[in-house]
Amino acid sequence: YRYGKFFLFRKHQTTFKARIIDVLDEGKLVLEKDNGRIEAFQFKEISFVGSEKKLINQSNQMLLSLRCNYCNP
Repeated sequence: YRYGKFFLFRKHQTTFKARIIDVLDEGKLVLEKDNGRIEAFQFKEISFVGSEKKLINQSNQMLLSLRCNYCNP
């Protein structure tokens, strides 16, 4: 599932684009970032964000909400 296609992931406050290339025997998820760098992550070390389109929609909804709150205090 989601193998080989680029999606957005988050580690701490940093969002990055990567694709799943392997899962190691000990359970680490191996990702290839869009810059070509390969990294392995422990369970719950990163989170799946989704597609860029989903992230843009979430950002637009937050901005709209902030504007509405600002205009109608």
